[in-house]
Amino acid sequence: MEFYVSSREVTGSYEKLFELIIYDRIKSSLPPYLAKHLLALESANDKGWLGRQTLIKALDAYVASSSFVADRNVVNSNRDQRPK
Repeated sequence: MEFYVSSREVTGSYEKLFELIIYDRIKSSLPPYLAKHLLALESANDKGWLGRQTLIKALDAYVASSSFVADRNVVNSNRDQRPK
């Protein structure tokens, strides 16, 4: 555990440790397509993680520009327009 925390550069700060725990919890619940995108972002970061707020903003921007999500929303809206 000490190695993990020190490798993420959160030593000496309970706030950063708490943020890392939340970050990892969010990360563990992501669907595979978002987890792959996050892995690419993390590999470009020197700390190996983005921080909670940066994570949320990055995922929000990715989902907003993703055609996969847009296509799914079109399917859902078409479903609502079916005759009853």
